[in-house]
Amino acid sequence: MRTLWNLKKQSDITDAELKRISDECEISLSFAKILANRGYTTKDEIDRYLFKDKSFVGYDGELMLDMSKAADVMCKALNDGKHIRIVSDYDVDGVTSNYILLKGLERCKEALKSASVIDYVIPHRIHDGYGINENIVRKAHEDKVELIITCDNGIVANDSAKLAHEFGIDYVVTDHHEPKEELPMALAVVDPHREGDPYPFKDICGAVVAYKLVEQMYKRANVDRNYLTELFVYAALGTVCDVMPLIDENRYIVKRGLIHLRNLMRTGKLEVGLCALIKALNLEVKDIDCYAFGFRIGPSINAAGRLTSARWALKLLRERSASKADRLAKRIVELNEIRKTMTEESVKEAMHESYKYPDDKVLVLYLKKCHESVAGIVAGRIREATCKPTLIVTGSKEVGVLKGSARSIESYDMFKSLHEFEELFVKFGGHPMAAGFSIKEENLEALRIGLNEKTDLTEEDFAARLDIDMVLELDLVDYRLISEIELMEPTGTSNERPIFKAEEVKLVGGRILGKNHNFIKMNLLSNDTYKAEGVRFMEPPESFFEELKASLGDDCYERFDRGERFDEPVNIVYKPKVNEFMGTKTIQADMCAIRGANI
Repeated sequence: MRTLWNLKKQSDITDAELKRISDECEISLSFAKILANRGYTTKDEIDRYLFKDKSFVGYDGELMLDMSKAADVMCKALNDGKHIRIVSDYDVDGVTSNYILLKGLERCKEALKSASVIDYVIPHRIHDGYGINENIVRKAHEDKVELIITCDNGIVANDSAKLAHEFGIDYVVTDHHEPKEELPMALAVVDPHREGDPYPFKDICGAVVAYKLVEQMYKRANVDRNYLTELFVYAALGTVCDVMPLIDENRYIVKRGLIHLRNLMRTGKLEVGLCALIKALNLEVKDIDCYAFGFRIGPSINAAGRLTSARWALKLLRERSASKADRLAKRIVELNEIRKTMTEESVKEAMHESYKYPDDKVLVLYLKKCHESVAGIVAGRIREATCKPTLIVTGSKEVGVLKGSARSIESYDMFKSLHEFEELFVKFGGHPMAAGFSIKEENLEALRIGLNEKTDLTEEDFAARLDIDMVLELDLVDYRLISEIELMEPTGTSNERPIFKAEEVKLVGGRILGKNHNFIKMNLLSNDTYKAEGVRFMEPPESFFEELKASLGDDCYERFDRGERFDEPVNIVYKPKVNEFMGTKTIQADMCAIRGANI
């Protein structure tokens, strides 16, 4: 698959302005250029980005439409002793949203000396599908629930809201997904994506919306604000795991959440449930970062919702017995290992199925053996492998109805595209980059044909893209710059760790090491004088040399393995890092890609 080296848009800032930023902010010129390319060109912007501005503590949740109304409704319900039920989604954002609301309502209940009953429902991924539905509302009516509040769902569940109204159940929606033109019938609808909503930053997750609501409730119930800090970890976890952009307020939430979690671990004050999960994953304080959230803790919580019920994940987070929490955590980690195996099998099946549609620009793949709970993961993996928007469709418990998960590429708005075929779906919802849906089996082929006939995607859109921050020759990298790059943490979606390109580098030698022969050390020469070391783990071993063949010959891997020197210049894409071995520190180029300089 062809990889497009894409140099990101470069700031047109002058050298004089760059020097001013460097001097004012006491940062290197290279780091000033990195920040300028990302839109940070004033001292105030940079101080806030680097968390030097201690005055920024996020935005006031009361700015969101209906937020005050929702807080008033919730507190009145507590004062009136009503039966309140929380309905969330079954993913990490849903579980953390639910946890935040439960904990927040319980604190308010205690402060207000309320007699309210507070409970929750998390839809079963397979039996119920995404979000609140009419069966959940009917069950609430049977249980004499007087107020339903949704979190991380509900914004498009108009039928459920209408049914609750008919039953006389008060109804509040908190969500962060795109609304339809008609909002649900509710006492309050809190969603930053509502038309005309003045909240300054729209891209928050459901857990953050829930947190903002609890913040307003605490004001009304006179709950000590210090109790809010216990919820920050879960708002941060939801933000990372729902792949929200790590910019603006999200970055502040995740930064503070990670710091708070590490401090709780060090002092032994972390809540029993989350502590048990971290222990079951063999994570230590030093391991707690965005990667741990997104690829260790989050997937384990998700596994419960995928293979059994997300209620088990929430039960773990709320557990107060250490022994029970340990048993639950171990089981949830085991479930995630099972999920990984199922995913690998379905990815193989999906790749085989994709070969049937070589000309399709949008892949719609029906996998009869795929467990519907892993369809979204499989769609993401096929999207990565093919660089095509991918819809993975599976069976469901409802005869004649299929379920699907979709993952998209930057140049294709999945939600908008599916909306054009709304009449084919039983229901659907999502974002530009991801969606979920139910569809009658008889309509599936019409959807596949329609999506492919309507799309204007070009071959250029299907190239794998390696986004490069800027050209930075190896001799300009020093320890100061690497320490400055560390200040950009937490990094992630929309705030990726910087990647650089170095041009006309000489590959003067190196070795292939490791038990599996999959670790490269390259001796590089920059500007004919500066010696640097490039390193790369590669799987399979020869894959890293693929793009070098055009300029260095088809046998370049074998030649390198024999220790031959190449005189032809190469261009490399890399991340600088510090390697420490036996007390000695060296700067290395962590190689992302390499190709001949003449390509």
